[in-house]
Amino acid sequence: MPLDNLNPLSPEDHYRLTAASGWLELGNLIEANRELDAITPASRVHPDALEVRWQIYAEKKMWIAAFEIATAICELDPERPSGWICQAYSLNESDRTQKACEVLQKVVESFPNLPIIPYSLACYTCRLGHPDEAWLWLEMASARGNSRNVARLALKELDLKPLWSRLKAKLAVRKPVVRSAPARRSWRTAKKHLLSQHLQTAVRKKSGSRFRFIS
Repeated sequence: MPLDNLNPLSPEDHYRLTAASGWLELGNLIEANRELDAITPASRVHPDALEVRWQIYAEKKMWIAAFEIATAICELDPERPSGWICQAYSLNESDRTQKACEVLQKVVESFPNLPIIPYSLACYTCRLGHPDEAWLWLEMASARGNSRNVARLALKELDLKPLWSRLKAKLAVRKPVVRSAPARRSWRTAKKHLLSQHLQTAVRKKSGSRFRFIS
């Protein structure tokens, strides 16, 4: 069903979706799923509801089901980057990393302001044994976002371990920043923002809640 033919969520369904997202934030998958199931049948296939459903499947590591949900989002709303991001993530977690790369390579230029897509491509290509290509994707992610935050995130990413020496060298030529406890909290916030920039914005606008991307 094309997005234009979908009815908007009713206020009650908005409330249910907000509640489901809240339970998900608290780690209560049972209540989150219960709230989603209480949404009217027609609204359960809305991309906003499907995004939350994807998170539940991802938390449960049900990657085949998660992939199917992400694919549905892509079909309903191809201009919504979360569908492609979640689809690629599901493929990667299913040990189909090459296919995950192919998915994101097709759409990376369609969302030029999102660092998460080239960042994910850096992780996936590095995992496939192509560190030079991964470096180029990481450079693109840095150009799209806060380069220092991207570098610090990458230095915590095991998939990018082959690039750590280059990243450390790159950071070393810049003015050092003194780390404090608040700065560490800021780094974690930056990581969450980088990985869920679109998802959080979309759900805040449509259901008033936060959307947490699985990392």
